[in-house]
Amino acid sequence: MGVQLSGMNQIYGPLSWNYNIVYGRGISTYLQDDTGLNLDAVPTTKAGKLEMVKNLGLTAGLNYKFSSKVSTNLVFSHLVNYLPDNADISTDTYRYGDYFVANVLYNFNRFVGAGIEYDYGLRKDFAGNILHSNRLQVQMSVTF
Repeated sequence: MGVQLSGMNQIYGPLSWNYNIVYGRGISTYLQDDTGLNLDAVPTTKAGKLEMVKNLGLTAGLNYKFSSKVSTNLVFSHLVNYLPDNADISTDTYRYGDYFVANVLYNFNRFVGAGIEYDYGLRKDFAGNILHSNRLQVQMSVTF
């Protein structure tokens, strides 16, 4: 069972922001980083007993439209899994992750667009190990 709040608001002129907050128990399969990690419910120290995991997902972004052809986005995302005290899991289980994205999009016309994006991700497990990555990508799109 969980709750979600999301929306988008104009701040001023061409600047807008969007947000999404998700919180609940047993909802990890609905959160991208947790998909396939079996963190909806985990085994406990009591044999044959499972307990639900609490999950919190936060996303916030800013969008600025310079013109009808050029826009940019900045996005931050945070996901955290709160295990029950008596969880019997591996210490390399995903604890939390933070992501930052910055991009610039350009529309040549109504059919062809291009973009460049930088992504940074950080992940921490329950043992305290941290992994991080950087990525720069370019995209061309054709829509019809």
